[in-house]
Amino acid sequence: LSLSISNLQEKVSYFDEIDRMSGNDGERLARRVAIGQPSTYSLSLTKNIIPTVTCLANMWGLQDLLPSSASSFPQKRSSVVESEQIVRSDLSLARLLGEYPPILSTSLEWNIKPTINFFNATGHLSLDSEGNAIRSTSKESLVRTRYLASSLYNRLLPRWQFLKEYIFEGSEELHPPPLYILAASDSKFCAYFGVEITAYLAFKAEVAPTLKFSSQFVNWIKTGRPIELI
Repeated sequence: LSLSISNLQEKVSYFDEIDRMSGNDGERLARRVAIGQPSTYSLSLTKNIIPTVTCLANMWGLQDLLPSSASSFPQKRSSVVESEQIVRSDLSLARLLGEYPPILSTSLEWNIKPTINFFNATGHLSLDSEGNAIRSTSKESLVRTRYLASSLYNRLLPRWQFLKEYIFEGSEELHPPPLYILAASDSKFCAYFGVEITAYLAFKAEVAPTLKFSSQFVNWIKTGRPIELI
């Protein structure tokens, strides 16, 4: 309620432009965000929302579906599909963002980018040094926003370490499991690999603090950000 109408309209117009570029004639992205993560509208468009959307679009190889500039957003959403818009039958930036709106209020530097780097290292993504997709993305191999919201230190890293030490032990090549398994609940993850959940939870309790500390130590060297002990 403390935001001005013009401030809100600017963000709505940005989301509407993503709809237009994606050829989205279904539920508006602006509405999905308002319902799924209303706090997004309190964030800065230029400092928070646009950098996050741009990062995700680059990861998916959908850069051409990004609005060209913040000053060029139309003030009203046309109900007619315009001839110059880009329409993709396989992937839609608007739909991908609308699947899990809370990703837009997740920290880009401390959560989203580290998790993207993790998936790039495991082979679930293929990105260049700037975070741009260097191979086409299919629906089957898509790193969806809900996977990026998985806890890197309490879920993804412990599981990957567990796979390396116990499941793929002695193997020269790691075969990354499907994303829906890597990011699933502990019970589903263990059932998929035929592992006793008590054994995995004991391993997780032992290694999770070490994994987080080592990662934060690297960040501390680079940025001076204090290390959070858990």
